[in-house]
Amino acid sequence: PPPPPHDHIDTVALAGAAASTAHEVATKPTQPINVNLEGNFGRFGEKWKTMFNMLVDYKMQFGHCNVPKSYNPSSLHSWVRNQRNNYKNLLSGKGDSRDMNQARIDALNSIGFTWWLGRITKDDQWEGNFQKLLEFKSVYGTFRVTKEYDKKLCRWVENQRLRKKMLEKYGEGKCKGMTWSRVEKLNSIGFTWSARDDPN
Repeated sequence: PPPPPHDHIDTVALAGAAASTAHEVATKPTQPINVNLEGNFGRFGEKWKTMFNMLVDYKMQFGHCNVPKSYNPSSLHSWVRNQRNNYKNLLSGKGDSRDMNQARIDALNSIGFTWWLGRITKDDQWEGNFQKLLEFKSVYGTFRVTKEYDKKLCRWVENQRLRKKMLEKYGEGKCKGMTWSRVEKLNSIGFTWSARDDPN
């Protein structure tokens, strides 16, 4: 049988979203996020809505939609990645609008979803690692990130401690990758500058 009719895709909205390659700034919403999920959400629409609501909960907790691989459940990270892939395929004409249609695009846009993870600056990388560390602390109650959990984040934490010592010795501007404003930001979440002070 022929496939069911699909929603019309707003090409103007697609072009506007495609042009937006900026990184997503983590800002926790101050009010509950309420999104109207009525309409045609394509095949497996109810399952899609369930995963979308999980992403909304994540956004409320962490202030962004870039779910890391280490997040539990891992299915949310995979789902977010699939939304970007389905959107990219739709723009290129290779996708199926039952997997990404206007209703899904509008819902994701409404919560500030980032469609493109392009090149990011050193400052953006630092902020991204800071957010990962904040998420880790909120779940495990410690800054003791192990290599088994996330090798890159573990190395980043070690580097922050080392670079603060260099900052104190050589001063700002002569210490690569660390500033007093970053020290203050880490202090604001109770960061422990010595691994020995981390609770197990």
